[in-house]
Amino acid sequence: MPRGYLVSEYVDDNGTPWRLLVDADYALDPARGWVTGAVEGMPPLPRMWFPRYVVGVDESGRYCRTRVGSVDAPLWTGAATTFVVNATDETPHTATVIKRVGERRRL
Repeated sequence: MPRGYLVSEYVDDNGTPWRLLVDADYALDPARGWVTGAVEGMPPLPRMWFPRYVVGVDESGRYCRTRVGSVDAPLWTGAATTFVVNATDETPHTATVIKRVGERRRL
């Protein structure tokens, strides 16, 4: 898997696209709903806006979460019920979704 970050498109609940840096491993996972490339000129996600995410539990019982790029993403709609996260030692762990948390905007 690639390392680093990719500039990706986050689509808010109102359908407005924003530019956001996303871990390359996660940005390339179709279940997370990120669109990479073609984000030139797109404004960055404003500070104090928190993207939607899902919470999961991996095989060892640890809680983990991952951001989701759009409301059409399989992780958000429930079409996908698991996602992979990389531990600090770069080993992949599969987490089962237990909760979805919507985006928040603090003014």
